[in-house]
Amino acid sequence: MSEKMDTRQYRDLNCLNGLIANFGDAGNNAPGAGGALREHLQAARRNLLGAMAGEYSLSLRLAGESAADVQDKAARAEIIRVLGILTAPVL
Repeated sequence: MSEKMDTRQYRDLNCLNGLIANFGDAGNNAPGAGGALREHLQAARRNLLGAMAGEYSLSLRLAGESAADVQDKAARAEIIRVLGILTAPVL
């Protein structure tokens, strides 16, 4: 983890950790999903910690696309809700 992490980064890291822990395997039940959701969430986490903003945004977008493979509607809705928070512009 970087020496200095701002409040938004800390919040985003906690959100990503929660998504990985709770839903990282949720996409695996879809044909051909092969853990894509988990891979994109973990990539987003690495990119956040590495201060790679462009890659972080891309990983979040790809995670959102992979969320479509999640069969459980409640889980899919929660993943999309949290990803929406993570991609919301800073006011």
